[in-house]
Amino acid sequence: MPNIVFYYSIDKDAENWIGRIFDQESASFIPQKDILDKYPKNLLDKIQTAGDYKEAKQIAIDFLKNDAIKSNKIPIIEEELKALKVSWEARENHFFAALEKIFEEPIYTKNFSGYLTTFFKCPYSEKENWFMVNFWSSLPEQITTIAHEILHLQFLHQYRPLLEKSLDEEKIQKLKEALTFILNEKEFYGILLKPDKGYEEHAILREKLKNLWRETRKFHLFLPEAIKIT
Repeated sequence: MPNIVFYYSIDKDAENWIGRIFDQESASFIPQKDILDKYPKNLLDKIQTAGDYKEAKQIAIDFLKNDAIKSNKIPIIEEELKALKVSWEARENHFFAALEKIFEEPIYTKNFSGYLTTFFKCPYSEKENWFMVNFWSSLPEQITTIAHEILHLQFLHQYRPLLEKSLDEEKIQKLKEALTFILNEKEFYGILLKPDKGYEEHAILREKLKNLWRETRKFHLFLPEAIKIT
């Protein structure tokens, strides 16, 4: 079965802190204002007036290293990484087996990387097989985030060529996000403790997809119809 190795990288964390400011076109259903409201005002001002990406990243790194209010983060991050590893390993094989059964194909890679982030946004990389998990979330929420992001990666890797024949990128992203309703279905009972909520704007589509899935529970029959209603 595939394996996830968990890390904390201050470089990756800093890139996440500045990513949306320097890449506003990156796929996200979170409004830009809501993201900017998460920044300390003095940090946001410095990042927005930075000359380039490299300078902004260094500003974020300096902030993460010298944040006096939360200066004890690193020991706690190390403890959280250990707890997350133990908790995930207890359900890892069951999760991947369920995902393979749903998608009717093996997981596309043997190795994933999971990075804790102290920012609230949890991006992923299709090219490099990594994703992020919110440090501030509870352990059950983190486990659901892992399942959520792995579902994205497997779905896009396996079906992107097919999806691109019928959907533009905006609708691919919409379907990808709404599809996480399936983590709340019986196929994942006993694996996740925290339900996957998804985005409010996808609630109607999630309900339609859920009803469609329950008709056959066969992904090769479900997906063509899911594409039609997206």
